[in-house]
Amino acid sequence: MQIQCKNLSYIYQQGTPFEELAIDDISFTIPSRSFVSVLGRTGSGKTTALQLIKGLIKPSTGEIIYQGENHENPADNSTNHSDNKLYVFSATKQPRNERNRLEALWNSIGYLFQYPEHQLFEETVEADIAYGPKNLKYTDDKVHKLVASAMELTGLEYSEFAKRAPFQLSGGQMRRVALAGILAMEPKMMILDEPMAGLDSVSKVRLTNMIYNLHKELRWTTLCVSHHIDELWKYTDYYLVFADKKVNFAGTSSQLLDRWQERSIEVEPPSLVKLALSLQAKGIIQKSLIELEEELKTEDSFAAYLRGIIC
Repeated sequence: MQIQCKNLSYIYQQGTPFEELAIDDISFTIPSRSFVSVLGRTGSGKTTALQLIKGLIKPSTGEIIYQGENHENPADNSTNHSDNKLYVFSATKQPRNERNRLEALWNSIGYLFQYPEHQLFEETVEADIAYGPKNLKYTDDKVHKLVASAMELTGLEYSEFAKRAPFQLSGGQMRRVALAGILAMEPKMMILDEPMAGLDSVSKVRLTNMIYNLHKELRWTTLCVSHHIDELWKYTDYYLVFADKKVNFAGTSSQLLDRWQERSIEVEPPSLVKLALSLQAKGIIQKSLIELEEELKTEDSFAAYLRGIIC
């Protein structure tokens, strides 16, 4: 699913003495099936933008265009294909039939809130994961299959976890239960608002790897919010960087590396890029950051490159 946002603005409590501008005339396009890192400080507007994409709030101005995929040939994501479906969500009032189509689309977008374990409420893991599918009036057999599949995808052994109380699990396990609850709804796109927040370093790595593997296996378009670019650097295809209620960068890893090379963007680079810039300044590395893009994705690949030029 491709998402195009045009001149989006949102004002909280608009028309009251307490109104506050949250995002200000932003435009960007999210490529289909990309893994997108959404970066920015608290209050920069990133969460509001994601809530607009999910349809949780309505734009004050502007529109969001959802580009569906060609069902005849899922590999063909060309925007001019006649079978691609277009959905438009705007600040203007829309006809009921268009609104119904949008609501069906929004139901296919999974949204994992920050600290999602706080939203767990059922007595057992199985019941919590089954809550969404049951509300869609699925048969008991289909609900069970969706729950079992979601638990398998998130590494929760059914025989071990299904009847356990979610509140007796570790923080990382509870977060996997929350993610499984969304997977059971069979989303086509996933939005994750700081999914690693509050986890220890080992749990962060496990959860991040799991999210990326699900992204690849289920062919999602994935938007993942983080305050720390190092957490998502090696997975990311595309970046959205928010600052002062605007998007000050939207582009690929290569484009972001070019901006860092030119010192033309105020976004702190990941540790490996910082090291590469330092070694460039000392004359140890002659290649540009773009030439080193693949080597800079992981510590092992960059270490192998350094051994090759030093030894």
